[in-house]
Amino acid sequence: MSMFMKFDRALSVAVDGECLSVDQLTELAEIGKRTGDFDHKITHVASCSHCFSLYREFRGVEAARTEPMLGVLRLSAGKALEGAAKLPIWVAEMLQVLRGPLPSHTYRAAAQASSVQLLNPIVGNRAITRDERTIRWDAGGAANVDVLIERMNGTIQPIAITAGNGDSADLPDLAPGRYRIRIRPQADDSDWLGSGNEAEFCFEALSVADSDRVRWAHNAAAATPVAASIVLYNLGRYADAVDMLDRWPDTEEANNWRFVLEAAHQDRLADPSR
Repeated sequence: MSMFMKFDRALSVAVDGECLSVDQLTELAEIGKRTGDFDHKITHVASCSHCFSLYREFRGVEAARTEPMLGVLRLSAGKALEGAAKLPIWVAEMLQVLRGPLPSHTYRAAAQASSVQLLNPIVGNRAITRDERTIRWDAGGAANVDVLIERMNGTIQPIAITAGNGDSADLPDLAPGRYRIRIRPQADDSDWLGSGNEAEFCFEALSVADSDRVRWAHNAAAATPVAASIVLYNLGRYADAVDMLDRWPDTEEANNWRFVLEAAHQDRLADPSR
């Protein structure tokens, strides 16, 4: 049985006891599951901020891939929500964010409302995957709509213009990078500048690899909701991450991160043109 699975099993048992000595923490850091009474000790480390801090120091550089997993398990605080299977290395690397201070997000005032609403891609996600190939909108009953897609890579480069009388359009094949989608009810005597009805939405087009990671997170959400949410947060999929928060445990650490994810989502909704 792997260290993660032992740790996960041990978390399902409430454990009391004194803090581990420096010698015990050093032994635990150096030889791991070969330590005597390993399950009891590693569970105490997971639930004690003092011992966890020392343990992390003793682990040093070699623990870089393991500690993020411990961080996720600590968010579960006694509930066997994470670690049902060993996470991929790239997931552990993304979970490094759990080792540092909480990211800062500010709840912003909403931008001026437009008569045009973007329905797909989901506005609350800052990034779009390779699977999202359709734009859908609600232009308030306008008969014709202009759609402009621009690549923003230092200079603005128009990618495609679609004019039609429907409420959707196909996205072209977008290389990874930052793009702006501009949607505006069409008028015969106007151009793109100065239209109060125009709506802008900026997105990051993900690579094939990152699109696969988004798919992994959705598939893993039932078994590892904390890890899946943090992966989605790292990839700019804020709406997706927030949708998983109802599966999170009700603990202080988890609630701190819950606020981070919700704030990032609200920040994105307040002004999706940034």
